Amino acid sequence: MTPGVVAGSLIGLMIGGVMIGCSTSANFSGNTNLTAVACKDDEGWESGAPSNSSWSISVDGVWKFDATYGGKDLLAAWVNKTVVTLLWSTEVNGDTFISGDSVITSFSWDAPGDDNSTYSVEFTGQGKPVTGIVA
Repeated sequence: MTPGVVAGSLIGLMIGGVMIGCSTSANFSGNTNLTAVACKDDEGWESGAPSNSSWSISVDGVWKFDATYGGKDLLAAWVNKTVVTLLWSTEVNGDTFISGDSVITSFSWDAPGDDNSTYSVEFTGQGKPVTGIVA
């Protein structure tokens, strides 16, 4: 298990067991909708009942044509509407991981005149993600 505060650089995003190449940042986001519940005797205050949930992962990185799994592979997965299995993990025994099937719902490739070419991808989860402990 990783001791103390976990550095963001330790967490990687993998597709099919291969780390996404040259990523510079990533974000996991989970959401649960609430269905409003209000009764006459609640004195005008609402509460909520959990309903549908969703999750997504975004990743940004520097474009490298020779990356083992990089921008060109992400572009192909988006173009072909490929369902990919993601793994969000440190790969350190005892640490928590998140895994699940997803589809790329947003893809961008930037080419600034005075900086590195970069990519930005949004994966939208398909169904419930799996969480567990790296063994």
